Amino acid sequence: MLHNPSHLEAVNPVSMGKARAKQLALADGPYDASGPDRRSKVLNVQVHGDAAFPGQGINQECLMMAAVPHYEVEGTVHLIVNNQVGFTTPAERGRSTRYVSDLAKAIMAPVVHVNGDDPEALAGVTQLAIEYRQKFGKDFFIDLNCYRRWGHNELDDPTVTNPLLYRVIHGRPSIPDRYAGRLIEAGVFDQQDVDAVSNSHRNYLTAELAACEQYEPERSYFGGQWAGLQQPGDEVTVWNTGVDYRLLSHIGQESVRLPEGFNVHPHLQKTHIDARRKRIAEGQRIDWATAEALAIGSLMYQGFNVRLSGEDVGRGTFAQRHAMLVDQQTNEIFIPLNAMAAATPNAGRFELANSILSEEAVLGFEYGMAIDSPNSLVLWEAHSCRVERFLQMTDSRETSPDGDAVNLQIINPSTPAQYFHALRRQQIRNFRKPLLVVAPKTLLRLSDCVSPHTDFAPGTHFQPVLPDPAPLDPKRVRRVVLCSGKHYYTLASERQARQVTDVALVRVESLCPFPVQAIRDELAKYANAREFVWSQEEHRNMGAWTFVQPRFENMCERRIQYRGRPEGATVAVGVSKWHVREAEDVIKTTLY
Repeated sequence: MLHNPSHLEAVNPVSMGKARAKQLALADGPYDASGPDRRSKVLNVQVHGDAAFPGQGINQECLMMAAVPHYEVEGTVHLIVNNQVGFTTPAERGRSTRYVSDLAKAIMAPVVHVNGDDPEALAGVTQLAIEYRQKFGKDFFIDLNCYRRWGHNELDDPTVTNPLLYRVIHGRPSIPDRYAGRLIEAGVFDQQDVDAVSNSHRNYLTAELAACEQYEPERSYFGGQWAGLQQPGDEVTVWNTGVDYRLLSHIGQESVRLPEGFNVHPHLQKTHIDARRKRIAEGQRIDWATAEALAIGSLMYQGFNVRLSGEDVGRGTFAQRHAMLVDQQTNEIFIPLNAMAAATPNAGRFELANSILSEEAVLGFEYGMAIDSPNSLVLWEAHSCRVERFLQMTDSRETSPDGDAVNLQIINPSTPAQYFHALRRQQIRNFRKPLLVVAPKTLLRLSDCVSPHTDFAPGTHFQPVLPDPAPLDPKRVRRVVLCSGKHYYTLASERQARQVTDVALVRVESLCPFPVQAIRDELAKYANAREFVWSQEEHRNMGAWTFVQPRFENMCERRIQYRGRPEGATVAVGVSKWHVREAEDVIKTTLY
């Protein structure tokens, strides 16, 4: 059960993910191979607000995950604190259902409505909830009908908007007083006993309040499963993430090895299995999906668990991954990398989690797994990216260089090898940071977007900036163009077609941390360049422009110009002719 920071209920899928991670660590619940009769020792508990539970869509998303493979946690116990009013909104204006718990009907979960004035009834129902969950492994709801005596907070006057309701509430004794009266009436307590309990608890609270001035909390972080990991510093570190190609070749071949008699789809036999075997054997044109399989498989060899979650991730959204194969006759699922791991001592497991059509709850779930399982590589694959919004959420500095300590690392890699190193770096480092990988679908099958085996070799690593590979004379370069991701290939193709020899294309692979020193090193190669340009496909008020400009100018000490689309209200203009004209204009103004 996690702290709930607000009424938005966003903590609920995080608690589910943490519960699932603990089950993984204990080989418990869904990960217990001994049989279905042993119920999980890990219990997920969620506390909801009466207006928030039906009002926040994330709760429906969580319930839809409750019994989905790779997301179920063998049942959650839910407690809805039903105060009859959300902020100042009465129930009839806060939902369209009779009960706040009616959302639970979607998964046919049992619901018990309990009077908050009866603590013993609540204790009994809680015992029932636990026993039900342990027996059936399913969700259970307790709707605690109570009230909020002081309004939204202790200073709020609820009678302004709810006069009749609070006339009733203020005419009732408090729950402790009512329960004490019941105990006195039953002869269990007398008034002296009640006063003693009340005074004892008041004295305890007073003492704790006085002690808080001198209290120093114990250092609780980097313990348990986080032991051995460190807090990153203000420098950007480099980690050797290369792997001997003999091992990578073995992993690549195993990633498409099928059991005897498995009926693979004939199209996949040619375009996926045979094609990958050829790429691995030649070692010169490793594509995006193959590089990903090599990264995942090599981490598994080192004992790391890998979890990949999202919609259709087994196949890949754009039919590029096929890490999960389906027998065309029996519908059985086969994951080649797990078969490889089964034959390898101390190898990690590969969990492919095809998710429901959800983004907020699934992302929260994976975040929960990641923060509770730092020795697992937890990946979430989404279908869209507004990179400017993620960049705005970082604590990157505009006037001094970033280090590994930034709260969120954001990259836009342009080669399969870069993607390979970025995935491996997540686990090889002695610290953990969230990583956002911008990976457009164009790169999945672009013939130029391939990497030779030498880019994966021992001693290689993720490069925050990639130099221009074209055979340019640095002295003749008049303009240096900085770009990121797949946009490079569009510019490089046009530059070659037009035989432009005085424009250099430098790829900024890491946006955050912003690679100041690596950019300076590249600029130093072009001593005669007088124009520096940031080029992007997105509109001016989108993409990385507003992030890059102040950092480049403040720390690289040069003015930088913008080349891209003008400001826009939407990511696409919606008219194909306008789109083509804008795209051509971006290329022309960048190169000429």
